[in-house]
Amino acid sequence: MKRSIIYLTILCLLLLVGTIILLIRPVEKIDPTPRANKEVASHFWSSFNEINFELTNEGIYIEQFIDSDRLNQLVQISDDNGPSQMAIQGSIEAGKVIIIANSKLLAFPTQYRLSYTPSIKDGRMALTLEEAKIGRLPLPINIVKSRLAGLKGHLIEKDVDEDLVFTGTPRAFVFQEAKIQDESLFIGFHIKITSLNDLIELGSFMIPEQIIQVIRKHVLGF
Repeated sequence: MKRSIIYLTILCLLLLVGTIILLIRPVEKIDPTPRANKEVASHFWSSFNEINFELTNEGIYIEQFIDSDRLNQLVQISDDNGPSQMAIQGSIEAGKVIIIANSKLLAFPTQYRLSYTPSIKDGRMALTLEEAKIGRLPLPINIVKSRLAGLKGHLIEKDVDEDLVFTGTPRAFVFQEAKIQDESLFIGFHIKITSLNDLIELGSFMIPEQIIQVIRKHVLGF
C-alpha cells in the first residue's frame, strides 16, 4: 500500500513537471536576432520614407508613425557585452507594444511575451511593462523585470524604474508624445539645438536628408 502511494506521488509529480515544461515552451517561432551596432542603430532613424514636420518656437517638431515591421527592427537588439545571440521580436497588437523573447528556464527552452504601454520619460520614449507571460503561463511582472536587469544596447536600455527607454537618438531629439494609434506607434518630438555639442552629436548621427535641409535653412541659416 505504501509503495503504491509512493509510486502514485512520483507519477503525479512527473506529470506536474511535464505539464509545466509544456506550458512554458516557446509559443511562437522567432529567429535569432543579429547583433546591432551603432551604424545600424543610427540608420534606423535615417531611413524613414515619410516624415511630417513643422517649425515651432521650440525647434523642428517631427511626427512619425512606426508600424509593426519598423518596431520589430527597433526592438531587435543584442547585449553589447555578451557573445551569444538572442531571439527577440516586436509587434503592435490591441493597443500595446508586444515584445516576444526566447530564453531558458534552467535547461528548458521557454519564451517571454511582454505587453508594454508607450510613454515619455525625461524627453525619451519609454515602454512600461503591463503584462507578462512565460510560454502560456501568466507571470508576475517583478520577476520579468529582474530577468531583464542590465539590459543595454545601442537603441534601448532599462532605467531606474525598470522601464525600457530608447536611448539611440541624440539628446537634441526631445520626445514629447508616444502612443498607439491606427495599429502603429505614433511618436512626436522636437529637435532642439541649444549648444555646440548638440550640433556635433547631430553631425555624427544619420538623420533623413529632408530634416538636414530644414536644420540648415531654418536653424543654422544657410
